[in-house]
Amino acid sequence: MAYLNTYRIWQSYGGPEEGGWWYESGTPVQSIYLNQQTAEDYIESKEWKDIKELCEKTVSDYIKNSEDMYANKSGYHFAPGSDEPSIHIKDNEYSTIIEDHYAEDYPSVKPHYE
Repeated sequence: MAYLNTYRIWQSYGGPEEGGWWYESGTPVQSIYLNQQTAEDYIESKEWKDIKELCEKTVSDYIKNSEDMYANKSGYHFAPGSDEPSIHIKDNEYSTIIEDHYAEDYPSVKPHYE
């Protein structure tokens, strides 16, 4: 099944190794069921401009509807389910992608420095 998933994304602090390192984290803000096809088949059946337009409209509609919730917030924030601060690269940074599953927080396991 194909879903159009939108995530709010930010950089999370990984640890102090090598002067500090960061990794991308995301939490779902919406998940829209598209159809029974796999995400790959859905994408192949559409024109690129239509997919791009759908993704852009979805993100811009979500941002427009949630601007008040995140207005004038910057600096350190706490990621959902975390007690470690993470800093947003930009407020309201979103990503939309067509996937074969309902939107999920990522990464599911915090990466470790090696």
